[in-house]
Formats: sequence, C-alpha cells, structure tokens
Amino acid sequence: TSLALEEEAEEELNRRGKDKERRRENRVKTKDREKKEKDTKVPPALRSFYDLILLRGKALDLTALSGRSARDICSLNEGRLMRLSRQRLIDLQQHNRKFMARVYPAGSRVLSSNFNPTIAWLCGCQIVSLNHQVITLASILSEGRFLENGGSACGYVLKPPLLREAGGQKVMDFFKEETAVAERACTPA
Repeated sequence: TSLALEEEAEEELNRRGKDKERRRENRVKTKDREKKEKDTKVPPALRSFYDLILLRGKALDLTALSGRSARDICSLNEGRLMRLSRQRLIDLQQHNRKFMARVYPAGSRVLSSNFNPTIAWLCGCQIVSLNHQVITLASILSEGRFLENGGSACGYVLKPPLLREAGGQKVMDFFKEETAVAERACTPA
C-alpha cells in the first residue's frame, strides 16, 4: 500500500505541476491580449502624438551608436554611471549626444539620500532621478540647476553645446582633475 500511496502522491504532484503551467500560460496569453487591446485603444488621431513621445527602454551599448532609434532610452543606476564616467567618459558623452539616458539612485539608499547629480549632467544624461523626501545637497543642486529655466516647475534645461553637438569635443575629465587636486592638497609643503 505504501507503493500505491507514493505513486498516487507522484501523480498528484504531476497534475499540480501541469495545472500550474496551464495557469502561467493563461496569464501570459491574457497579458498579451491586454497589451494588444491597449495598443488598439489609441485613437488614430492621437496615434501620431503617441508615436512622438514613446521612449523604448534599451540596454546601454556604447559601441553601437548606429542602427538605434533616437527614441531609445537606457537606465543606469548611480554605481554604473560612476564606473562608466571614470572608465569611458568620452564614449558615454557621445552616446548621450544621440540617445536618452536616465540615472537613478542605488537601491541601497534606503534613507532617501542622494548621489551627486552634477556627475550625471556632465556625462550628458538627460534624466537624473533623485529622492526628494529629505533636503540634501543633491536636491539643492537640482533645484538651483532648474532655476535657470523657471525653476522646478519647468524641469528642463538645455544641455551646453559641448554635450549636444557631435564634434568629438570633450568636457573636462573631472575625475582626473579631482585626483590631481586631492593629490596637491595631500602633499606636504
């Protein structure tokens, strides 16, 4: 009888597994159907505007500057931004001349602290997300940056020509400069 119980238990597990798989497939089909319905719900008169504002999330690829759409946007956390700005600043700036980039705080910032947004702006990133639960130096810098164009109500400031125009021009490599300043400050007179 124990063998029969084991076989019965195994059959029950197989049945449950198949049921679980069917439910998952049904959820996927439902999501696909809902997505198609959403796409068709956009009235034809608004479709051209919808196509203008649509941004598609793409992985960051600093080597493939051709064959991509200007509506592609990549998202970076602050750690990846810091690494890329130290190792491949010029490539990152060239990428951000053609494509959109969004930078967001690291998930480890559980106390709503912020990273320095100036670094993202110097790299040409268009969207810099900050935590505004507490007033920090970063939120003050952000507020001051947008005073140039009507304050935080506007939320847009045109990048300087060095970060907009293709021409291979380079802004200051601020990490090398910081290192040099720090070394001079630490050197005994």
